[in-house]
Amino acid sequence: MPLYRLTITPKTPFTTPIKGDTLFGYACWEYKHMAGEQALGDLLADYAHTPPFVLSDAFPEHHIPRPQMPLHMLGITTDDPNIKSKKKIPHIPIDQLAHPIHKWLHGDTAQTDTAQTDANPVIYRHTRTHNSINRQTFSTGDADDKGQFAPYNKKTVSLRDKWHLYIAIPDTSPIVIDTIKSLLKTIGCMGYGGAKTRGLGKFDVEDIVPYTPTPHTKSNAYITLAPHVAQTGYNTQHCYYKPFTRFGKMGDVGASMGNVFKSPILMIN
Repeated sequence: MPLYRLTITPKTPFTTPIKGDTLFGYACWEYKHMAGEQALGDLLADYAHTPPFVLSDAFPEHHIPRPQMPLHMLGITTDDPNIKSKKKIPHIPIDQLAHPIHKWLHGDTAQTDTAQTDANPVIYRHTRTHNSINRQTFSTGDADDKGQFAPYNKKTVSLRDKWHLYIAIPDTSPIVIDTIKSLLKTIGCMGYGGAKTRGLGKFDVEDIVPYTPTPHTKSNAYITLAPHVAQTGYNTQHCYYKPFTRFGKMGDVGASMGNVFKSPILMIN
């Protein structure tokens, strides 16, 4: 199964994290607009057994997510003077995979994502203040105008520098990498996630190259790079993850087709 690495450059803040499953949904909508509904149906015909392509989450350049496992397995002890800062490390350099797991959080380039622990963070979280407008008076009103002046804050995230995401395409897939690149370019121009109609969630697709990860001669486990639904057959004694509930909604034109809310589904990172 060929693997590719895509480089993107964020152009605006985001309100929605770039997650592989959400991005896949966006790509399907764009494919429907490009090739038609019948073509999309053919593309997803065998989705339950062999997806036409798989997208990872987006990560800081040359990094992957830190495994969701106990800190002691990552070589961090309770008497470590830097334990608080190491707990906040969300990503590790991808070349750390060549080393034993207990050394992964001891590299000099492990990324932190908070301004409190890094003067130049890869992820900067902030809020924006908005206000509701009275569409009859075309004003925000004032404090004595029956509460029409009601400012509120929205959380946004700014992503620094370039980010990578990975694409796997089965050999039997009818779609080619150039088509996926075109779909992601369109998504980047139109915007991704919440508040995209206000100009947020935009990114540029820089390049896409074949990628071969450095093999580890003594590997005995996998790290998933996107949310997924837990399957049977896991070795539960040695499986570590963070569960969350995905409250999905219909996107694109589906947002105007009656009930937009999907059934909640339990997923894991």
